[in-house]
This record gives sequence, structure tokens and C-alpha cells, in this order.
Amino acid sequence: MKNVLLFVVVLSFGAFPLFAQNTDLPAPAPNLQTLPLNSYIIAMDNTYQVNSSALFNLPAYGLVVYLLNNDIKVKWVIMAGKAKDGIDFTVVSDRIKPTLNATTVSRSFKSGPFVIFSTDTTGVAALIDAFYAANGLTGSRQPFVYRNSVAVTVDVRYDLTGFKPMAAILNDGGNRAIHLAFMSAAAIPASNYTTITGDNLLSSCYTFASEPHNSKTGTAVNTAISNMKVFVNNGGNLLAQCAAVPNYENNVLGRFQTTTGITVSNTAIGTTVLFPNPDLSFNQFEGAFNGSLTGSVRNWEITDAPANGEHNHVTGTGANTSVISASVSKMVSGKGGLVFYLGNHDYSTADIQNINGIRMYMNAFLTPAIQVCPSMALLPLSPVTQPIISQSPKIKLPYWRTPSFLP
Repeated sequence: MKNVLLFVVVLSFGAFPLFAQNTDLPAPAPNLQTLPLNSYIIAMDNTYQVNSSALFNLPAYGLVVYLLNNDIKVKWVIMAGKAKDGIDFTVVSDRIKPTLNATTVSRSFKSGPFVIFSTDTTGVAALIDAFYAANGLTGSRQPFVYRNSVAVTVDVRYDLTGFKPMAAILNDGGNRAIHLAFMSAAAIPASNYTTITGDNLLSSCYTFASEPHNSKTGTAVNTAISNMKVFVNNGGNLLAQCAAVPNYENNVLGRFQTTTGITVSNTAIGTTVLFPNPDLSFNQFEGAFNGSLTGSVRNWEITDAPANGEHNHVTGTGANTSVISASVSKMVSGKGGLVFYLGNHDYSTADIQNINGIRMYMNAFLTPAIQVCPSMALLPLSPVTQPIISQSPKIKLPYWRTPSFLP
């Protein structure tokens, strides 16, 4: 009887997603917490995290992943309701890494900084040094880390504690080198990604899967898309780029973001673009983005209607507001289940508009998801059994993805 009652409670939460804090969709709810003094701040803006070329220093992402791999409790701060390039929080701080600068000044951190509460900083300084050494980083290629001198209120969008992102870089289109280059540029540890094809996506454990340009069709691609659908329906996150966007969206096995597909427009919107959801994780970057930079699919329009909570992150302006160069949908309630679409064929480290394309990829990679493993993929979830990952301290119930605990 006890197990049956527990099952009913779990199903009740699955049927009523209002118990879950909205972190992935437009109009996210604030989650204000006090950042104690002497906490660590990994800056993610173009003022306090730059390299020798005065461009954003991408290895900051690698440092975050390295710390997560070593069980450090990292939190991602994104202020709900902020404008594009808006401030996440301002605090008096000094710089502690790569070298100590004990002079305290007021700094305004933007673009989704990562923080480590002071109670969790034991051993972190040594790990930061180890990350520099492991990647041969010197000078301003070493990510800058700051320390606040007073307590400050911050909006914690994601508590990444226990999250270790693992990417499957898909090579069904033969263009894996594009996303491998992103990982290398950001100094993501090699243990956090591997290259496979879509038919093997459900054969190992991943939190994230990404496909660069893929214009191929046929049985192998259909199998890959079917596996992607199972993957995201079980809480994994997926990113498709360039030709993979219409390839997957216009296939009836896909339809991750629309009812009937999309039309490639490739309108010359350039950097005259809008950022409709600057307070969501995908848009955590500062400065310009080029919505018609390179490739066979730079931007697109929805043919009929959006679906699965589709929301845009980069669009044209004026008469071109229906032209999309980056968008997201959410296939399940709770953690993960996000499908990211990104226009343009490739991004380099040459300038800020290219770097920001890489940043969007990295933001998708670091957005929390469920690690989808083969045993989970065997039983895709029905809507009533979707997990609700509650942020409420009053709810302490465990959550199962399937009612396997029933007698």
C-alpha cells in the first residue's frame, strides 16, 4: 500500500508541472540567494574575462567543466528579466587568479557568471592551477577568477552540483570537426565528449548531443533522428546546426520545434538582430552575433506554427522579425529535454561575433540535463510520468523516471 501511495504522489507531480521552477523557458522565475563574502566568481563577460586579443577567453568554460568533474559545487548566475548585455550582479571584489590582485573595486558581472560559495571553495584554488597547467594556459589565456569582499544577492538559475556534462558529437553529416574545434577552443576536458553516429546515441550515457552541418538523408539519418527524439524525451539536450536544422525539423520523425517544419530563408540580417530571450542560458554572451554569417543554412522561418514551447534567441528586426538564427524548444517538463537550433555553418575565434556563436554552443552544452543511459532509452516517457525537478525546499520526495518500484 505504501508503494502504491508513493506512485500516486509521483504521478501527481508529473501531471502538474507548476511545482517545478521555470528555469529553461521564457519569463524564468528568480531564485535569489545570498552569495557569502569570499566566494569565487568565474567572470563570463567581455570586461573581466578577456584574452590577449581583448576577446572573450573561451577556456573559462573549460574551467567550469573541469571543476564539475572534480565534484566542486558550481552555480550559474543569470538575472531573470535582464536585458541583452544586462548586469547579473554588482559587488566589490578582488582578483585571485591567475595572479592575486588584492585591490578591491566594484565590478558588474554580466553574461551568466559562475560562482562557488565560500563554504565550497576548499581546494578549488589548487584545481584552478591544475587546469591552467593541464591545458598549457599562460598569461591572459588563463581564466580570471574573482572573490567578493561583501555578501551580495544573486539570482541562481542553475545549481550545477553533481552535473557532469557529457557530449555526443554526432558525425552523421561528416562534419564533426566543427564541434570538436569548439570543444578544443574552450579547453573542455577530452573526457567530456566523444564522437559517434546517431545510430549509437542510445548505446552509452550522455547529457548532450550535437550535430553540425548534415544534409544527408536515408535510413541512417532517419534512425539518428528517431534516436534523438528518444534522447530528448528522456531528458537529454540536443543541438543541431546549419543544414542539420531543416534536415531534422522537416523530417516527420523530427519536428522538434514546429508543427510542419521550416523554410530556409538565409536573409542578410547580419548583426542587426534581436535577442528575444536574453535572460535564458542560450543567450549568455556579451556583444554582437551575426545571423547570416556562413553556410547553407544561416537562418530560417517557421512554415506553419511553433510547437513544444519553441522560443527564439536570435531574429532579424523590422520586416525580418520572423527570420530566426537561433531557437530552442522544450520536449519534457523538468530538467533537460531541450532542443537548440543554431544557424551558420561554423564559427571561429577571430572576432566577437564568431566567438559568440561558440559561446551559444557552450551554453547549450552546460545547460543541465538528465544523463540519458541505455536502460532509460528503452522505455521512453509518457507525459504523465515526466519528472518534475522541484526547486522547492519543502518537497523532498525522490523522483523515478518509470514506476519500476511497483510490486
